Amino acid sequence: MKNTENISVSFMLNDSPQTISVNPLRRFSEVLREDLGLTGTKVGCDAGDCGACTIQIDGEQHNACLTAAAQLEGRSVLTVEGLSNNGNLSPLQQVFLDEGAAQCGICTPGMLMAAQSLLDQTPNPSEPQVLDALGGVFAAVQDTQKSCGLYSKPDNLHLRPLLLKSKISIQKSKNKNTSARGCRKLTDTKK
Repeated sequence: MKNTENISVSFMLNDSPQTISVNPLRRFSEVLREDLGLTGTKVGCDAGDCGACTIQIDGEQHNACLTAAAQLEGRSVLTVEGLSNNGNLSPLQQVFLDEGAAQCGICTPGMLMAAQSLLDQTPNPSEPQVLDALGGVFAAVQDTQKSCGLYSKPDNLHLRPLLLKSKISIQKSKNKNTSARGCRKLTDTKK
């Protein structure tokens, strides 16, 4: 990174005012994790491909790894930490937890942020809208199957909670115990 003088950047972070002194070109994903201690935003590729660092800026999805700190001046930022309320999980987080959608956890914050952004804009999305909204994170999951072992079908474990919360019916697998190729199995506990 160029040796650039720090500037003061003021913005709202999870509904709290923040002012930081930072290199204006620094990746916001680094600022969140290293300077502000908000490690929920994960960094996978540092190139905007994987979606693990998805945050909301003024209500729209952005990759924190592609966002320069100076771009946040006067903006409102929501991270995965901001989804909970006084230590209580948001309804979407609770559904992810209840359905066992966390897996290894690397892409979960990005998936949650993309899903929340969709639900904020479209309370009852169609399945194509879900796939489109989560496409960036989901495509990365498909590309990392060999190392991560996550699902490759549209009804994968990460999409299932969003689909359930959104009251979209999904086609159930013929086998109720769906293997995630190396990740633990989810057993349908509803009888």
